[in-house]
Amino acid sequence: MNLTEKQKAFIDHYYATLDEKNSIATIEEMVEVFVVLYLEANDDDKRERVAYSILAINPTIKLMGLEELLDVNELYEHAATRQKKVKNGAIVAQEKRHRHRGDFSLTDAEWENAVHHFNNECAYCGKKEKLTFEHVVPFSKGGSFGKGNIIPACSTCNSSKNDLDYDHWYRNQSFYDEMRDQRVMTYLGQMNNPGSNDDGLREDFL
Repeated sequence: MNLTEKQKAFIDHYYATLDEKNSIATIEEMVEVFVVLYLEANDDDKRERVAYSILAINPTIKLMGLEELLDVNELYEHAATRQKKVKNGAIVAQEKRHRHRGDFSLTDAEWENAVHHFNNECAYCGKKEKLTFEHVVPFSKGGSFGKGNIIPACSTCNSSKNDLDYDHWYRNQSFYDEMRDQRVMTYLGQMNNPGSNDDGLREDFL
């Protein structure tokens, strides 16, 4: 990254004002941010760049190396916990809204089962991003907030589909995948008809 002269001057001024105690705290925060970025990286190239950034942090405190300043394992666990909270933020917000309206029937175990069924990926596009509750039948059109109508979706797909019908929206997306489509139908069929292997859900359900 090429820094402007103003950015360089700001960085120089910032480091000049740090005492030893603040330097340690700042370095810890910087590494923590990079660790979270590493955990959230979606591909090896991003992870490699973030890992390089972590290694490039060079504390100016004499006689002290990075490993002496930080408990890496503790930091990693803390960063992973914080990342999980961030990812769950949108889900918690959705849950609160629906509980307030009295229409929330999905349990934590059922949500975890849904996420596991779709391999921790968006049921529509397959991306491993922050997952949100997706109403296959839009809530505005009578869809429930139960296990038979909720699948995990990334925020992009969730926002794009909005209150559109499943078939109409999904089949017109560039990332449409017949196998993922069938997986959605199979899952919803299992949730709405426990013990049944009937995948012919589309017509009755939608």
